[in-house]
Amino acid sequence: MGGPIHKAALATLDQLIASGLNAGYCRGDMLGTAFYEDIHQKYILRRGEEYEADLQKEARNGFWIRAMRLVHWYALEKTQVPRSTGKSPRDEEASDKVIRLRARRPIFRLTLRYGDIQQNQKPRQTIHAAGERKLSKSKPGILVEEKSEFFQPHVLLAIVVSETISLGAGIFIAVFWGSPFSAWFFSPLLIKLMGLVFSVRRQILDPAVPKQIDVGHMPLESHHTIISEMSDISRGFFLVEGPGELVVQFYKHYGHPERYRRGLNGDRLREVVGLALVVICILIFPTGLVAFVFAPQPIQWIWLGYQLYTTVAMHFFRFVDGRTIGSTESEIARALRRDGCVRFRDSQGTTVYAQLDLKIVDSIADGRIAIDQELRSVKDPD
Repeated sequence: MGGPIHKAALATLDQLIASGLNAGYCRGDMLGTAFYEDIHQKYILRRGEEYEADLQKEARNGFWIRAMRLVHWYALEKTQVPRSTGKSPRDEEASDKVIRLRARRPIFRLTLRYGDIQQNQKPRQTIHAAGERKLSKSKPGILVEEKSEFFQPHVLLAIVVSETISLGAGIFIAVFWGSPFSAWFFSPLLIKLMGLVFSVRRQILDPAVPKQIDVGHMPLESHHTIISEMSDISRGFFLVEGPGELVVQFYKHYGHPERYRRGLNGDRLREVVGLALVVICILIFPTGLVAFVFAPQPIQWIWLGYQLYTTVAMHFFRFVDGRTIGSTESEIARALRRDGCVRFRDSQGTTVYAQLDLKIVDSIADGRIAIDQELRSVKDPD
């Protein structure tokens, strides 16, 4: 547990305290902390061409937005040649004029519904990279499932493998020197296991939602099909379509840590343990820095080598956006990238089927036009 992790732990603790989570039971706000990420974006709800552009809502955690951000669309871009948009597709002069581009952007359109795919479902239109449409039969999709049990063999194995270097160094020091300094190398694994045991419980999908959804001056019944529109200028356009009661849940409280239980197995205890583990991460490096002054010289060299390894690992972690490695969102993105659809099941067994359509546009203006055209086709299910 080296210097770079010490700095990251300090930043995490500052964020937790600034949010007031150290104040007591059900105090402070989880959103925007290590417990519950905030994407810092806003969205609007639309039903066809009806919407209020000035009525923006906070996207909060934006579960499906974060998943779509991880879908790599760059490979599809290679098959396209940027062309100017003429009034007529037969206009050879306009089609042969190559425009100057600053940044191309994707339009993600994700369609959600409860339950698995039906075998007798009609083919649907899919937007491909070149912009054309064709009918394709819906696929069953990979099942991505969230589990509430923390003692799962593959999870425990992944945690142990992630700390192979520190674990190996600790065992080596304990066997050859019988030194208590090996405890510093075992601490990262113990912290991760404690974090797993005391991980917070999270809110699941709730079918018992209000019968009306507030969309400004357009109150909708919960079964009406709506589209949430979010424009992230640097990453593209994100549309999520589906029944109102399903779409809105993913922008509000889905995945938010539960906080109401008390007692030894209560939610507050899990929060406190989480805070304590962050403090322990902060203390490991400075205490080790002082303690290893009194260690034998070979053990000091091992400690120094471990600090160098930790520094390199942290830089690599940043370069590859390691925050998403092993996350539910990354698994969903992998399924969407491969099959264009996925089945997502929460910890209580509620299943959501999602299908992704993708289109690449040459400018923000083209994206706005394409979105308006897409939203004209929104219809309520029969």
